[in-house]
Amino acid sequence: MNAIFLKTLAVIGLICIGLLPLKIWKSHQRLREMHAPKWKYVLWVVFSFAFLGIEAFLVGDITRCLSGQHCGPSIYSGLMYGASMGLWFALYALIMIFFTKPHRVSPGPRG
Repeated sequence: MNAIFLKTLAVIGLICIGLLPLKIWKSHQRLREMHAPKWKYVLWVVFSFAFLGIEAFLVGDITRCLSGQHCGPSIYSGLMYGASMGLWFALYALIMIFFTKPHRVSPGPRG
């Protein structure tokens, strides 16, 4: 069961190599459409660059593993890099859901 979960996360992680820049672009468009406050843009930039940096680091590790260099004691070491990328992508997606969720304005007192 754990092996299936690890392999699934690894596949998601490898897919997110292309999806993370697309997700960043889509969240930017959504924030522009919402006319989001400036603090949301600042936090969006911080989170986006942080996650791009993490992705670049993990892509380098995955590339070293796939190019034949030693990356760990077993085949699962390479899968762990992909799985960790999948978890980081899921975390970024959850954070962006909260950022791009429109805020509700209370209707005020009823009279």
